[in-house]
Amino acid sequence: MKKKVVIIGSGMAGLYAGALLAKTGWHVTVLEKEPTPGGLLAGFKRKGVWFDTGVHYLGALAKGQVLWKYFEALDLFSDCEFEEMDQNGFEEYWFPDMKYAVPTGEQAFVEKLSACFPQEARGIQRCIDDWRAIVKNFPLYNPDSTLRPDREQEILADPIARMSLQDYLETHIADSQCRSLLSANGSLYGLVPKECPVYIHALIFHSFIQSAWKFKHSSMDLVKALVKRIKQSGGTVRCSAEVCEVLSSQGKAQAVRLTNGDVISAEGFIATVHPKTMLTWMREKAVRPIYRKRVSGLSETIASSCLYLVVREDAAFAPDRNYFIHQSWDMASQYSLGGQGMHAPHTLFVTSSGASQNGYRAVTIIFPDNWERWADWRNSSRGSRPKAYQEQKAALAQAVLDRMEQLSPGFKDKIVYHEISTPLTLRDYTGTQEGSTYGIKKPWQQLREATLSVRTRLGNFYLAGQSIVLPGVLGVCISAVAASGALAGFEKIMKCVGVKK
Repeated sequence: MKKKVVIIGSGMAGLYAGALLAKTGWHVTVLEKEPTPGGLLAGFKRKGVWFDTGVHYLGALAKGQVLWKYFEALDLFSDCEFEEMDQNGFEEYWFPDMKYAVPTGEQAFVEKLSACFPQEARGIQRCIDDWRAIVKNFPLYNPDSTLRPDREQEILADPIARMSLQDYLETHIADSQCRSLLSANGSLYGLVPKECPVYIHALIFHSFIQSAWKFKHSSMDLVKALVKRIKQSGGTVRCSAEVCEVLSSQGKAQAVRLTNGDVISAEGFIATVHPKTMLTWMREKAVRPIYRKRVSGLSETIASSCLYLVVREDAAFAPDRNYFIHQSWDMASQYSLGGQGMHAPHTLFVTSSGASQNGYRAVTIIFPDNWERWADWRNSSRGSRPKAYQEQKAALAQAVLDRMEQLSPGFKDKIVYHEISTPLTLRDYTGTQEGSTYGIKKPWQQLREATLSVRTRLGNFYLAGQSIVLPGVLGVCISAVAASGALAGFEKIMKCVGVKK
């Protein structure tokens, strides 16, 4: 008789944990509050063009690299196709007087940046060496790590890993523009350099510098592949199934209750939702008061809005690279919103798909936003928001489009359709608090408080997702493996993903 596990949330963390546990012999039930699975892996079509909503590129996916190993462990490549991005510039950073394309590979990165800042060559090499050392010792990122994957907090013993990125860069790099280039992709994790712990930047930087990839078709291919693995092993992915309560006794979860009244029991549980949402399900004695207070008091990463454009295939912004467009060299301002009123924010992240059959392609522009800007409508629901909300959305979209036209004259003439989402949209579809892009903020000043274990007070109830380890596909995969290992046994789980301990 298979043991049963209930996984709450069908984003990348939930589906990966479900497929992994199904492979190791568990009977898996994944519960999703939305009508379709996928979370931020899901997307939508406009004018026949597909938009990926949450995954715009993946790092470390070349054969033998860490994400490749996680995908290969579940035979995902048989159902998903990926295309490598431009090795000469998978990312491009725009500043007022400079455009800088980031090449794939540590050596190429060091050589190119050192050619731009020869006086900083030694410091640049020191940064790459230190970041590689941090990566080598991070649980579940590097197969040679000596740290157990359930001991996330051990990484915090490294004084370099836990210091602020700003302090670190100022120690080793004198040129302010060079420091900005080394931290220009901070919108991938939602922290400015003065807040960001070095280890978060190091891990995300390292994964993409190894190799960078996009889906050949759409991120829904990954959703379908993971759902297929779960169902092939007898599991279930149940949609329109919203959890409202965790039933527990004697230090263990017994079942979850859904909003429709159904009760689903199991031997194990993994919640991949925002930890603050998880707390609302727990009975008073199931969580220590100090834990509840600690989690409830944690800050959120910056909220985001997204502008979705259907453009003619000859429009600017190449599909095989992503763009970080900054209005100044000041990375402390990358989440500023441009003053009062509707103005284009300091930093825009621009990503594009390839051409579709009808001659159009998708361009998505993601930018930081302020939850309070939309808070007046927090009690409204999608599809029925008032006119004032729609007018504010339209004004913001126009401000960003005007900014894009300044950056690339003639760009607006290539647009055939556009729409915009806000932090309220993100909150409603994914359950994130205050529309936060990456969940709980982990500033270096509060790193121990904000670093949550996969374990909870309930002995069979675990956590995964981007608030737990790292944002991004790789980060949530790591959290899913850690939670699955805590539930089913690390030796079995790590053997399944090709990591022997």
